[in-house]
Amino acid sequence: MAKSKGKSKAVRQTSGEDEYDRLQRLVSSDRRTEFHSLEAGKTTVRIFGFEHDGEKHVAIKEFSHFILDGNKSIAHADTGCALCEWAEEQIKEVAKNYRPKAKYLVNAIIRGENGEADKQVRLPLAITAMEGQEADGDTPAKPGILELARKHNAFDLEKGRDFTIDKTGKKLTTRYRVTIAQKASPIGMKVKPVDLFLAKRKPLLEGEMESVVIALKKKYGR
Repeated sequence: MAKSKGKSKAVRQTSGEDEYDRLQRLVSSDRRTEFHSLEAGKTTVRIFGFEHDGEKHVAIKEFSHFILDGNKSIAHADTGCALCEWAEEQIKEVAKNYRPKAKYLVNAIIRGENGEADKQVRLPLAITAMEGQEADGDTPAKPGILELARKHNAFDLEKGRDFTIDKTGKKLTTRYRVTIAQKASPIGMKVKPVDLFLAKRKPLLEGEMESVVIALKKKYGR
Protein backbone atom coordinates (compact mmCIF):
# COMPACT_ATOMS: atom_id res chain seq x y z
CA MET A 1 0.00 0.00 0.00
CA ALA A 2 1.42 3.36 -0.98
CA LYS A 3 2.12 5.75 1.85
CA SER A 4 0.92 9.36 1.74
CA LYS A 5 3.56 12.01 1.31
CA GLY A 6 3.54 15.62 2.42
CA LYS A 7 3.93 17.61 5.57
CA SER A 8 0.43 16.94 6.94
CA LYS A 9 -0.33 13.67 8.66
CA ALA A 10 -2.98 11.48 7.02
CA VAL A 11 -5.57 9.44 8.90
CA ARG A 12 -3.93 6.14 9.82
CA GLN A 13 -5.11 3.18 7.80
CA THR A 14 -6.40 0.18 9.74
CA SER A 15 -5.47 -3.41 8.92
CA GLY A 16 -7.50 -4.89 6.05
CA GLU A 17 -9.02 -1.55 5.04
CA ASP A 18 -8.90 -0.83 1.30
CA GLU A 19 -8.62 2.66 -0.19
CA TYR A 20 -12.34 2.97 -0.92
CA ASP A 21 -13.24 2.17 2.70
CA ARG A 22 -10.65 4.67 3.84
CA LEU A 23 -12.12 7.29 1.53
CA GLN A 24 -15.55 6.78 3.07
CA ARG A 25 -14.06 7.27 6.53
CA LEU A 26 -12.31 10.49 5.50
CA VAL A 27 -15.49 11.92 4.01
CA SER A 28 -17.54 10.98 7.07
CA SER A 29 -15.13 12.94 9.27
CA ASP A 30 -15.66 16.02 7.04
CA ARG A 31 -19.47 16.22 7.38
CA ARG A 32 -21.18 19.19 9.02
CA THR A 33 -24.35 18.16 10.79
CA GLU A 34 -25.07 21.70 12.05
CA PHE A 35 -25.84 22.86 8.49
CA HIS A 36 -29.39 22.59 7.15
CA SER A 37 -30.06 21.00 3.75
CA LEU A 38 -33.21 21.79 1.79
CA GLU A 39 -35.68 18.95 1.39
CA ALA A 40 -37.64 18.41 -1.81
CA GLY A 41 -40.74 20.61 -2.01
CA LYS A 42 -41.33 24.11 -0.69
CA THR A 43 -39.33 25.69 2.15
CA THR A 44 -39.86 29.24 3.40
CA VAL A 45 -36.72 31.00 4.60
CA ARG A 46 -35.71 34.44 5.85
CA ILE A 47 -32.12 35.31 4.98
CA PHE A 48 -30.10 37.91 6.89
CA GLY A 49 -26.57 39.27 6.62
CA PHE A 50 -23.49 39.26 8.84
CA GLU A 51 -20.32 41.27 9.41
CA HIS A 52 -16.72 40.27 8.71
CA ASP A 53 -13.78 42.58 9.44
CA GLY A 54 -16.15 45.52 9.71
CA GLU A 55 -17.87 44.92 6.36
CA LYS A 56 -21.42 43.68 5.75
CA HIS A 57 -22.03 40.51 3.75
CA VAL A 58 -25.05 38.44 2.79
CA ALA A 59 -23.44 35.23 1.56
CA ILE A 60 -20.17 33.53 0.74
CA LYS A 61 -19.32 31.07 -1.99
CA GLU A 62 -17.94 27.71 -0.93
CA PHE A 63 -16.30 25.23 -3.31
CA SER A 64 -16.50 21.45 -2.88
CA HIS A 65 -15.53 18.27 -4.68
CA PHE A 66 -18.25 15.63 -4.96
CA ILE A 67 -16.93 12.09 -4.60
CA LEU A 68 -18.18 8.60 -3.74
CA ASP A 69 -20.41 8.55 -6.84
CA GLY A 70 -21.52 12.13 -6.23
CA ASN A 71 -23.24 11.41 -2.92
CA LYS A 72 -20.71 13.04 -0.57
CA SER A 73 -18.48 16.08 -0.78
CA ILE A 74 -15.25 17.42 0.65
CA ALA A 75 -14.05 21.02 0.77
CA HIS A 76 -11.87 22.25 -2.10
CA ALA A 77 -8.35 23.43 -1.23
CA ASP A 78 -7.78 26.92 -2.67
CA THR A 79 -4.15 26.18 -3.52
CA GLY A 80 -2.23 22.98 -4.22
CA CYS A 81 -5.33 20.80 -4.50
CA ALA A 82 -4.20 17.26 -5.33
CA LEU A 83 -7.70 16.30 -6.47
CA CYS A 84 -7.82 19.19 -8.97
CA GLU A 85 -4.41 18.21 -10.33
CA TRP A 86 -5.56 14.60 -10.79
CA ALA A 87 -8.86 15.61 -12.42
CA GLU A 88 -7.12 17.79 -15.02
CA GLU A 89 -5.19 14.74 -16.25
CA GLN A 90 -8.34 12.65 -16.79
CA ILE A 91 -10.56 12.31 -19.83
CA LYS A 92 -13.42 14.81 -20.04
CA GLU A 93 -16.11 12.37 -18.89
CA VAL A 94 -14.21 11.66 -15.67
CA ALA A 95 -12.78 15.13 -15.03
CA LYS A 96 -16.17 16.89 -15.05
CA ASN A 97 -17.29 14.84 -12.04
CA TYR A 98 -14.42 15.93 -9.82
CA ARG A 99 -13.85 19.60 -10.62
CA PRO A 100 -14.81 21.88 -7.71
CA LYS A 101 -18.43 23.03 -7.67
CA ALA A 102 -19.71 26.13 -5.92
CA LYS A 103 -22.55 26.78 -3.51
CA TYR A 104 -23.56 29.81 -1.53
CA LEU A 105 -23.72 29.78 2.25
CA VAL A 106 -26.15 32.09 4.11
CA ASN A 107 -27.55 32.75 7.57
CA ALA A 108 -31.27 32.03 7.55
CA ILE A 109 -34.41 31.38 9.52
CA ILE A 110 -36.33 28.28 8.42
CA ARG A 111 -40.02 29.00 8.93
CA GLY A 112 -41.74 26.24 10.88
CA GLU A 113 -44.82 24.47 9.55
CA ASN A 114 -47.76 22.81 11.27
CA GLY A 115 -47.10 24.53 14.57
CA GLU A 116 -43.33 23.96 14.55
CA ALA A 117 -41.10 26.81 15.75
CA ASP A 118 -38.88 28.80 13.41
CA LYS A 119 -35.17 27.99 13.72
CA GLN A 120 -31.91 29.70 12.81
CA VAL A 121 -29.57 27.71 10.54
CA ARG A 122 -26.58 28.03 8.27
CA LEU A 123 -28.00 27.18 4.89
CA PRO A 124 -26.09 26.03 1.77
CA LEU A 125 -27.91 27.13 -1.40
CA ALA A 126 -27.32 26.12 -5.01
CA ILE A 127 -25.96 28.64 -7.51
CA THR A 128 -29.21 28.55 -9.51
CA ALA A 129 -31.29 29.26 -6.39
CA MET A 130 -29.16 32.33 -5.59
CA GLU A 131 -28.32 33.61 -9.07
CA GLY A 132 -31.36 32.40 -11.01
CA GLN A 133 -31.42 30.90 -14.49
CA GLU A 134 -31.00 32.60 -17.86
CA ALA A 135 -33.65 32.31 -20.58
CA ASP A 136 -33.26 29.16 -22.66
CA GLY A 137 -35.26 28.95 -25.88
CA ASP A 138 -38.94 29.14 -24.97
CA THR A 139 -38.14 28.96 -21.25
CA PRO A 140 -38.11 32.44 -19.68
CA ALA A 141 -35.41 33.59 -17.29
CA LYS A 142 -35.98 32.81 -13.63
CA PRO A 143 -34.73 35.36 -11.06
CA GLY A 144 -32.74 34.10 -8.09
CA ILE A 145 -32.60 35.24 -4.50
CA LEU A 146 -29.82 37.80 -5.06
CA GLU A 147 -31.71 39.59 -7.86
CA LEU A 148 -35.00 39.57 -5.97
CA ALA A 149 -33.29 40.81 -2.81
CA ARG A 150 -31.68 43.77 -4.59
CA LYS A 151 -35.07 44.85 -5.90
CA HIS A 152 -36.90 44.56 -2.60
CA ASN A 153 -34.29 45.27 0.10
CA ALA A 154 -34.99 41.74 1.22
CA PHE A 155 -32.02 41.32 3.59
CA ASP A 156 -32.89 44.28 5.81
CA LEU A 157 -33.53 42.99 9.35
CA GLU A 158 -36.64 45.15 9.79
CA LYS A 159 -38.04 45.45 6.27
CA GLY A 160 -36.79 42.22 4.73
CA ARG A 161 -38.98 39.55 3.16
CA ASP A 162 -39.27 35.79 3.25
CA PHE A 163 -38.36 33.64 0.27
CA THR A 164 -40.10 30.41 -0.69
CA ILE A 165 -37.81 27.92 -2.42
CA ASP A 166 -39.46 25.09 -4.33
CA LYS A 167 -36.95 22.29 -4.90
CA THR A 168 -37.73 19.56 -7.44
CA GLY A 169 -35.75 16.73 -9.07
CA LYS A 170 -32.58 14.99 -7.95
CA LYS A 171 -28.85 15.47 -8.57
CA LEU A 172 -28.34 16.77 -12.14
CA THR A 173 -32.08 17.29 -12.65
CA THR A 174 -32.52 19.39 -9.48
CA ARG A 175 -34.36 22.66 -10.11
CA TYR A 176 -35.22 25.61 -7.87
CA ARG A 177 -38.11 28.05 -8.20
CA VAL A 178 -37.82 31.10 -5.94
CA THR A 179 -40.62 33.49 -5.00
CA ILE A 180 -40.54 36.44 -2.62
CA ALA A 181 -43.18 37.49 -0.10
CA GLN A 182 -45.35 40.41 -1.19
CA LYS A 183 -44.69 42.39 1.99
CA ALA A 184 -42.16 42.70 4.81
CA SER A 185 -41.66 39.57 6.92
CA PRO A 186 -40.55 40.37 10.49
CA ILE A 187 -37.99 37.83 11.71
CA GLY A 188 -40.00 37.33 14.87
CA MET A 189 -37.15 35.93 16.98
CA LYS A 190 -33.73 36.89 18.27
CA VAL A 191 -31.00 35.92 15.81
CA LYS A 192 -27.22 35.74 16.10
CA PRO A 193 -25.58 36.23 12.69
CA VAL A 194 -22.67 33.83 12.18
CA ASP A 195 -19.50 35.08 10.47
CA LEU A 196 -19.64 32.63 7.57
CA PHE A 197 -16.04 33.25 6.57
CA LEU A 198 -15.07 31.63 9.87
CA ALA A 199 -17.64 28.84 9.41
CA LYS A 200 -16.32 27.65 6.05
CA ARG A 201 -15.50 23.98 5.91
CA LYS A 202 -11.76 23.31 6.01
CA PRO A 203 -10.12 21.13 3.32
CA LEU A 204 -8.76 17.74 4.26
CA LEU A 205 -5.14 17.62 5.30
CA GLU A 206 -2.62 17.28 2.47
CA GLY A 207 -1.95 13.61 3.16
CA GLU A 208 -5.67 12.88 3.46
CA MET A 209 -6.41 14.52 0.11
CA GLU A 210 -3.69 12.39 -1.46
CA SER A 211 -5.47 9.33 -0.03
CA VAL A 212 -8.61 10.45 -1.89
CA VAL A 213 -6.60 10.60 -5.11
CA ILE A 214 -5.13 7.13 -4.49
CA ALA A 215 -8.64 5.72 -4.11
CA LEU A 216 -9.79 7.37 -7.34
CA LYS A 217 -6.71 6.16 -9.22
CA LYS A 218 -7.57 2.64 -8.10
CA LYS A 219 -11.19 3.09 -9.20
CA TYR A 220 -10.34 4.42 -12.67
CA GLY A 221 -7.03 2.67 -13.20
CA ARG A 222 -5.11 5.91 -13.77
